[in-house]
Amino acid sequence: YHGTGKDISQFDLKIAAGETLDLKSQGTVTMPAGTIIQTVSGTPLGTSTQTTTVNSWVNGGTTVNITPTSASNKILVFMNVLGGTNNSNAYTRAMYTIFRSINSGTYSDILNFTTTDGGGNVYGGPETGTYSGVTELQAYAGLQYLDSPNTTSAIAYRIHYRSMGGYGTAHLRKGSTLLAMEVSV
Repeated sequence: YHGTGKDISQFDLKIAAGETLDLKSQGTVTMPAGTIIQTVSGTPLGTSTQTTTVNSWVNGGTTVNITPTSASNKILVFMNVLGGTNNSNAYTRAMYTIFRSINSGTYSDILNFTTTDGGGNVYGGPETGTYSGVTELQAYAGLQYLDSPNTTSAIAYRIHYRSMGGYGTAHLRKGSTLLAMEVSV
């Protein structure tokens, strides 16, 4: 039927076990919306613990890089944080977020948590915390975010973290990871 102009859509394509179909040489293939085009796993944080006591975002050193095949596709980002806090005071919280850079540009916070209390502390999103005099906490925080970067340029996502209100020490522990999946639209 090749080259005859006849419709072959009613045929099932079967490939014998151990054989490969090379679609790249046959033209383009359109995948249905929601298909995972590619999955990239970032390098887990390799050092035992990173810490900060500041109330502004700090680069956690865990990054995943992905280059979308279509500008209309979305990127599903999974953040898995092994975090914690410690302080001798009764109140310590750590917060985690995802920053993005397109084509080696400036990194910016893509989650933009903006809810604040009267003291200017930002709330919302993945966080860990200790209360009532607990001096140390280790915990897991996870987040999935569907990003619409509108580009086919290289994208880098990385974990950032901070101590809430500057009280105590925020931890980002070994094993914290990022995973990115390109999803067709």
